[in-house]
Amino acid sequence: MKRLALLPLLMFAFACSDSTLLQPEEDLTIAAAARAARTVLTWQEAFDQSYAGDNFTTQSGVLHLWGIDNGFFVTGDLEGYSHVYGRCEIDLNSGKGGCSLTISYAITEYLSQSVDGGFECVGHSKIKGFPAALVQNGYFNCKGTGDFAGLNMKATGTNENLPNYVMTGEIW
Repeated sequence: MKRLALLPLLMFAFACSDSTLLQPEEDLTIAAAARAARTVLTWQEAFDQSYAGDNFTTQSGVLHLWGIDNGFFVTGDLEGYSHVYGRCEIDLNSGKGGCSLTISYAITEYLSQSVDGGFECVGHSKIKGFPAALVQNGYFNCKGTGDFAGLNMKATGTNENLPNYVMTGEIW
């Protein structure tokens, strides 16, 4: 009786002996590729539009910018658009300051592949040389959405004398 129970299994194994039916389909998703190895990307963010929100300067010379909403065109290894929201405090006497920011990326191309997804990021930036020779460096932790769901990205950005940022990120 045991031999008869094994017969269908043996027939299936013989039918699949060329192994084409037993091979899983190759997973070509962005998430699978990025999980397999960390992917380093570079892109630029070209200034599009800005809303400074509320701002005021204290008697000691600290500029407070609240409700910042800036838009950028994203080009390079990532293509799409980003919105940057946040607040900044800048000491006008020293030209130094910092910002707390969130970035929402809507990505339409990733390494020349069409995609539908993006990243939601939180982070901060440091400012020096404001306003004459502005240098801003930012550091962000991001979570993927859409085609990038389940992925993380660490991104850094540098800006020297507005309006464009040079960004580097690592996705895993």
